[in-house]
Amino acid sequence: MTFDAHRTDDHKPYVFVTKDFGETWTSISSNLPSGNVNVITASNRNRNLLFLGTEYAVYVSMDAGKSWKRLMQGLPTVRIDDLVIHPRERDLIVGTHGRSIYVLDDISPLEQMTDQTMTQESALFDVRPATAWLQDIQKQITVGGAKNFRAPNPDPGTQISYWLKSDASDVKLEISDVTGRVVRNFDAPKTAGLNRVRWTMTGNPPGARGAPGAAGAPGAPAAPGAPAAAGAPAAAGAQGGGGGRGRGFGAPALPPGSYLVKLTVNGTVVGQKTITIQADSLD
Repeated sequence: MTFDAHRTDDHKPYVFVTKDFGETWTSISSNLPSGNVNVITASNRNRNLLFLGTEYAVYVSMDAGKSWKRLMQGLPTVRIDDLVIHPRERDLIVGTHGRSIYVLDDISPLEQMTDQTMTQESALFDVRPATAWLQDIQKQITVGGAKNFRAPNPDPGTQISYWLKSDASDVKLEISDVTGRVVRNFDAPKTAGLNRVRWTMTGNPPGARGAPGAAGAPGAPAAPGAPAAAGAPAAAGAQGGGGGRGRGFGAPALPPGSYLVKLTVNGTVVGQKTITIQADSLD
C-alpha cells in the first residue's frame, strides 16, 4: 500500500506491506528519495519483484522492498500514475501524467532473477517467442496526414537475456536449428548484470562466422542500451542484433520453427534455451 501526503506539504515516500491481512504494517520505503508515491505493483511470478511509481520516476526492488533502484534510463522525469504488468507479454506498462504511456518490453528476465539466480556466476533466461510478421501494404496507407499519431512498432525479433555476476572476458551466444546446424553467432556483451542481445530472426550475414564459406568474422553487437538503471542487478543491459551494425544487414531470414540458443561464458557452456519463431497470417 502507498500513501500520498503532499497536500499537507509532506513529500516523504510512504510504502507499507502487511503479511497478516492488515493486522500489522511494515514500512518498505527504505532508500527511496523524497517524493510522494502514487502506485505500487508486484509480479505474480516473483514475490520479491516490486515496481513503484512516484512523482518523478519508476523504481524497482528485487528484494521485496528492502532496497530500491531507479528503473528505465530512457524514461524522462515525469509523474507516474499507474503501473500494469501485461499478463501475456510480460511488458511493464507505465501510465504517466505526461499525456503518454511508456512500455518496457519483456520484464520476464527480472521475474526469473531469484535469490538463487543472483548467487550464480551466470545464467541464461527463457526467451519470449518471436513472430515473423507479414506486412500488408494496404493497411499502411493513410490519408490522415500528421493528425493521426502512430507510435513505432517494437524492433523485430526477440531479446536473449542473461545474467553475469561479474565482468567476463568472453561471452558467446550460438543459435542452431533443429538439425543442430549453427545458424547464428554473437560475440555478446561481457558486463556484469542483466544483458540483452536482440536476435532479428536472421542467420549469419554472408562471410560471418558460421555462415557457408565463412571466413570466421564474428557478428558485432549493437551499441549498448539500458533496460534498467545502470549498476542495478537487473540493469547493466545491452542490446545487439549482431552483424550488419546490429540489424543483421544482408543476413538471410530464417523460417518459422524452433531453434536452440546456447550461452558460453569464459569457455564454459552456461545454459541452453529454446527460441520459437511463430508464423504470421493475414487471414
